[in-house]
Amino acid sequence: MQAERNARARELAESDEATEVMTIQCPRSHHLGRVFQTPDGPVIETHLNRRSHGRRDLHSDPHGVDEPTLWHDILLPTGDPALDDAIPVGCACGDRLLSRSAISDWVFEHEPLVTVD
Repeated sequence: MQAERNARARELAESDEATEVMTIQCPRSHHLGRVFQTPDGPVIETHLNRRSHGRRDLHSDPHGVDEPTLWHDILLPTGDPALDDAIPVGCACGDRLLSRSAISDWVFEHEPLVTVD
C-alpha cells in the first residue's frame, strides 16, 4: 500500500497539473523538500540523500554518492490506519524527520516558505 501510494504521489507531483505551493528548508537554507498542490490533494517531495546549498546557491549533487533519491507521498492519504506522521528527509546538516501534520497545517495556512529546526 505504501509503495503504491508513493508511486501515485510521484506521478501527481510530476504531472502538468501540479503546482508548487511550498518550499521547506533548514535554518541554514538547505533545501529539504517541496509540496505540490494536485487534483488529488497536496503531495510532498523530499530528498533522502540530498546535500545541497539551498535555493540561493546552485544545487550540487553529493560527490561519491548516487543520484539524490526523491521520496514522494500524498500528504493527507485516506484509508491508511498505519500512517506514520514522520516524513524522512536528507540534509547537509544531518538526516531528519518532518511532521506530516505540521506540513499539512502550513499548507492550509498558505505558507510559501517554511524553515524547520
